[in-house]
Amino acid sequence: MRLLAIETATDICSVALYNEGQMLAENTLTMPRLHAEALPSLIEHLFLYDGQTVDSLDVIAVSIGPGSFTGLRIGLSTAKGLMYQHETSLLAIPTLAASAWSVRRTCDNVGVIHHSYREHFFFAAYQLEPSLETITGPVRIAKSDLITALPTELPLVIQAPAETGISVELNNPVLSTNVVSARAIADLAHHQTENWVVSEPLLLEPDYLHEYKAVKYQNPLQTG
Repeated sequence: MRLLAIETATDICSVALYNEGQMLAENTLTMPRLHAEALPSLIEHLFLYDGQTVDSLDVIAVSIGPGSFTGLRIGLSTAKGLMYQHETSLLAIPTLAASAWSVRRTCDNVGVIHHSYREHFFFAAYQLEPSLETITGPVRIAKSDLITALPTELPLVIQAPAETGISVELNNPVLSTNVVSARAIADLAHHQTENWVVSEPLLLEPDYLHEYKAVKYQNPLQTG
């Protein structure tokens, strides 16, 4: 099974190509708010390196969120376009679950923290053995509430800028940081393909976890 994985849920823009469970190539850039410009080029260079064409794909796996509103829409629209054009299957991979899966050989249960915005984070806990199962979440939660509620013995993987301070303020063991990549999406898609197959791709929307709200810009120099 030849599989293309797309990850755009965070500031990271990443693509990976798998064949029969082996990674052939991966391209990853950290480009906040530039996913639309970067993603087509990353995919093109992936196949130039591989020497094959997109027509060789059997499956496209896309990170479905929660995460960046714009990033998720760009990733999903790209995946849908390729799927329809090249008649492949589409898999929707939960972003936090893929982060959990990346450390499956190190623990039985793990908590995953991804930065949302400002003082808020996405959180979920997963059982990794004998198979991936959701224990709780995903939820979007304020940092203060997360620090208070999190069991200190739960090991974590964290995707968050250092300036958020979340790794320092928690007393939990941290197994890994900055774990988001198309490699993790591809690996989870390969191991549990049947769990993520999208039966109606036309209706598929990203998992934003919270309603997106546009805010009218106000000039801070204007008063009254």
